Amino acid sequence: MGSPALRGEATPIYLYWPNSIERLWAYNPSAKIVVGLRHPVFRAYSHWRMEVSREAETLSFADAIREGRQRVRAAPGGVHRTYSYVERGHYDEQIERLLRCFPRGQIFFFKTDELYARPDRVLRGLWRFLDVDEPTRSINAGYVAPVANRVNEAIGDADRRWLACEYAERYGRIEQLTGLDITDWLAFDYAEPMQAPA
Repeated sequence: MGSPALRGEATPIYLYWPNSIERLWAYNPSAKIVVGLRHPVFRAYSHWRMEVSREAETLSFADAIREGRQRVRAAPGGVHRTYSYVERGHYDEQIERLLRCFPRGQIFFFKTDELYARPDRVLRGLWRFLDVDEPTRSINAGYVAPVANRVNEAIGDADRRWLACEYAERYGRIEQLTGLDITDWLAFDYAEPMQAPA
């Protein structure tokens, strides 16, 4: 008989949704938590594009991240599954809540751009964290192409600057909480390293 199989489950909303971390702790306080952080500006834009493709969003991105945030404030508990483009990028608040439930040693943080740019390095850290043997076969990096919809252009400079101001003061606390170096997120010309296959 081999060693028992490890089982996991994933969803991007756990850190954001009220009481989800508390319920997870009540279910299994010894669970190991893996947290991938995407640059919050790109995360917000990708989230908005997804909701447009689902026809759940009719506002422009500019309006959705500004006046459209009133929809989040007006929702029960001040959270909204669909329109929380900006709020889900408040990683510092969400990580602080996570650390109130789970000890730091049970959490593995990584940047999603690092996973794409240096998959072997990130995955070796993950195997160590999970206390499993490194797979014997290599893992091929692949790009998941964005869902095609009516929004094909990159995020506009004005919206990018607006969001950069929204998040910039949070980065120091995120670094302190996670041990990650996210100074590259401060650069206005930052670009995610993911590229579609040629």
